[in-house]
Amino acid sequence: MDQTIELALAEILISNLNTAEMVLKTWPQNRQIKLLQSLLRDGFPRHITEVDDFIKKIEATRTERNKIIHFIWGKVDPEGAAFLTSFRPFRKDQIDSKTAPEVQAVADTMHDRVNDLYKVIYIFREQRIQSRQKHALPHSRKSYPWPLTKIPQNTPRGP
Repeated sequence: MDQTIELALAEILISNLNTAEMVLKTWPQNRQIKLLQSLLRDGFPRHITEVDDFIKKIEATRTERNKIIHFIWGKVDPEGAAFLTSFRPFRKDQIDSKTAPEVQAVADTMHDRVNDLYKVIYIFREQRIQSRQKHALPHSRKSYPWPLTKIPQNTPRGP
């Protein structure tokens, strides 16, 4: 997921390569996510709530992933859940447990967030390509729908 966040930032900042390089090489992931949120808010000003919800989902998924990766794993309880603990200095102790299906659910959610990020990348890439075409109509992401809007199933598609 972190790599896809960086790909999204690189795509959005492609016309500012020095800035993109500095951000991606030196900023921690949490700051990169806040920058992504700001850039998406600028790019989709009519969809601020959707952008903020999307970023919250990314942050929540990363938090769950980090628990699985970075906590100290303990013995499995009788129900098959492994205990996770974190006793970092100067921080609140955290204790949790996860079953194998719960770990898989976190992985599935990460997969969904990565796919969502690719949809966002596609919109920015499409806009950039259209702006290079000689006779293309001028477009702005401001007129694009939020790329993660669910299309009603009854909506006709194609000719």
